[in-house]
Amino acid sequence: MTDLYDLLNRAIDSQPDTPEARLAVYNHIRGLYTRRRQEIDPALPPAEAQEEHARLVREQAALETVIARIEAERTGVSPSSEELLSFDRFAASEAPPAPETEDEQQPVLAQSGDGGRGRPRVAARRQPREGSASRRAIALAAIAVVLAGIGVVAWWLRADVPDPETIGSEVVAEAPQESTAKITDRVDGSPPEDTPAEQPVEPAPSNGSSTNTAQQASPASGVSDESGTLAQRAFLFELDEQNPEQPKIGSGQVVWRLEGEGSPDAVLHADVTLPEAGLSFTVAIRPNSDETLPASHTIDVNFTNATDRPERVVRDLAIPQLRIDREPRGVPLSGLPIPVADNIFLIGLSSLPADIERNYTLLRERDWVDLPVRFTNGNLGTVTFAKGSAGRQAISDAIDSWRR
Repeated sequence: MTDLYDLLNRAIDSQPDTPEARLAVYNHIRGLYTRRRQEIDPALPPAEAQEEHARLVREQAALETVIARIEAERTGVSPSSEELLSFDRFAASEAPPAPETEDEQQPVLAQSGDGGRGRPRVAARRQPREGSASRRAIALAAIAVVLAGIGVVAWWLRADVPDPETIGSEVVAEAPQESTAKITDRVDGSPPEDTPAEQPVEPAPSNGSSTNTAQQASPASGVSDESGTLAQRAFLFELDEQNPEQPKIGSGQVVWRLEGEGSPDAVLHADVTLPEAGLSFTVAIRPNSDETLPASHTIDVNFTNATDRPERVVRDLAIPQLRIDREPRGVPLSGLPIPVADNIFLIGLSSLPADIERNYTLLRERDWVDLPVRFTNGNLGTVTFAKGSAGRQAISDAIDSWRR
């Protein structure tokens, strides 16, 4: 709850403090939790799915209390006891369905925001999700509000943007058989080779054929940049509304480096360039030194678009997702993205001990980093870049440094 309070206040302070702006931010945050509940993996065992659903419900219940507190402080109007208790009603109305078992007569215990036990969930209290969401929106509209354009909208991209590997597979399927082996070696998420390529990546041709598009998106991995640093593969997969069956693929590279190795204040950098897409950006992960921000680490993401590519300005950014080779979806880090301005984003990672360890594990063990984005022209895309041996070493050294 404290994390949300500080993060929301920082977001609000960066924009005009109007009821409309605040409401927009609150609704984006609510949408984030709704989306995450809807995206719970149906393949999970029922007990695990219910536990994850209950956790998200408790977090959103706490969010409603934080919203009421912020509104009371900013408007000078104390929320009524009805409003302060709304989070408990929310948790009850959004309780997850019980896992199907042979014995359906057993009562199911609801998990409320306070972790109470033994309270039966009465079926009559459960409302349809759409109805309860509508009532919450109406009831909280009078007190809720936040900065327009917070990057939480980018969570939509997790469902809206097709997976990069799926895109690559579709394009590869159209390529002639003789080139299939080369294409899948690069686009399907297979482990990158860490030895330098024999020759530099050729500029992308512009004839737009599906075969050439796939090959453009597949530069040799382990290419050395101008400084001699070993670079890894990077791609931008972008939906093409004019031709949704043939997505645009832009290739590039990422260079990993660690600044201040051995220091608890070490900074992990990933510098990504996508020349074909007219886009580049830097990622900097560092331990949080701002005592007003309850985050374990912060991630600064700064995009730069080519001057002749104004459509490449990034409006929204989702939480980074860490993905295993050949897996269609990544797992998001525990944190919250906050847009500072177009092309500039700050992500605060959760300071809860369990979340810190979870984030460390994802960073160490996964092979690819996915960044879903939304451009100012409304186009959706996903930037994905490989860790490779250089990234794995830099991340491992960074985590070891942060633990000191």
